[in-house]
Amino acid sequence: DKTTEPGLSICGPAGTVALIHFDSWHRATPNISKMKRYMLKFQFARTREPQAPTWNHTSEGWTPPETDPNPAVSLDVWKWLCGDSSGSAGTSADLIALQRDLQDPSEGVCLNAAYALAKAGEPAIPVLIDAMREETLKTVDETTATTADNAHGTNPTAGVAARALSTMGEVAIPALLTEAGHEDWWVRSMAVDVLTKMGPVAKSALPALTEGLEDDHWWVRRNCAEALKAVGEYSESTITALANAVGDPDYRVRRNAALAIADAGPDAEAAIPNLLASLDDENRYNRFYAANALKGIGTPRANATLLDTLFTARWCPMTTPESTF
Repeated sequence: DKTTEPGLSICGPAGTVALIHFDSWHRATPNISKMKRYMLKFQFARTREPQAPTWNHTSEGWTPPETDPNPAVSLDVWKWLCGDSSGSAGTSADLIALQRDLQDPSEGVCLNAAYALAKAGEPAIPVLIDAMREETLKTVDETTATTADNAHGTNPTAGVAARALSTMGEVAIPALLTEAGHEDWWVRSMAVDVLTKMGPVAKSALPALTEGLEDDHWWVRRNCAEALKAVGEYSESTITALANAVGDPDYRVRRNAALAIADAGPDAEAAIPNLLASLDDENRYNRFYAANALKGIGTPRANATLLDTLFTARWCPMTTPESTF
């Protein structure tokens, strides 16, 4: 739907800090001065799923206002913030009518239909799985296209069916694991992305996610590493697979593997040799993530490895006037 909201310029004296939600449409404006203009951008994101409300929570339930165009979506966000990982309760629904609404040109209608299908429970899973495949295929060329600003493309975009599946909980996991073995990489990637959004609920998928770190396509491997961190349970075999992934040919896989190892803490001490090698990664950001993983492990051996390296290296020996990013 085309927005009718006017743009809002953020103005202020030098040193002003602006906090925005990253999903908000945003862009730079022309520099009308004769001076160079610099921007420092910091992105803040959760490193763990919410376990309980972090605000003054006085009531068990919450009802979206009547003016909310997508109340099921709002309620799902509320449950997530409260640490409620229970799936959608099964209710009766006209599956044929809702399946038809998934094709509606209005995003709002599609969202409401997808979440209504999710609430219908197990009978609606095949409908949502088919829709997930279709919507992923429709956008894969666009979302993975490379541009001057993004030489690697982006992850296939989750559509309304994928989002709705992530709210269903354990009942949807068997079907998603089947899709994680699909012949098309973008379907595998999307299925794993949905499992990621489920978080700890998807712990039964851990063996498949660990195996997925050896998938033929980097987006699948990248998403599997992220999913393992979202689930947050680390067996010895998972740590071994993540340690190997720190040396993956793709920088995105290496990054997510290091982030997962950092989350695993002392149990990931076996990954220290791999992280030591990653401290010399060709990607400067991944060198930081390797150091952060050693800090997250936090054992005397990990700390000694990190300090020995930091004392003998500059922060970024690759940065030059010709290569500032």
